[in-house]
Amino acid sequence: MEKYSAKIVHEKSDPTTWIIIVYKKGFPFKKKILTKWFTSEVSAKAYLNQLKYKYSLK
Repeated sequence: MEKYSAKIVHEKSDPTTWIIIVYKKGFPFKKKILTKWFTSEVSAKAYLNQLKYKYSLK
């Protein structure tokens, strides 16, 4: 079974940018498979909730 992880990146130097990054875990590295940019925290978190079902994220 493939394992995935995701994180939301938000830099204080650019308060209008929210980035979701999804990684595929493998030994010994992880590979970035998706990067999506948003202009609001609400839309970024809503998209992350959709990804939880697609990639079985916790």
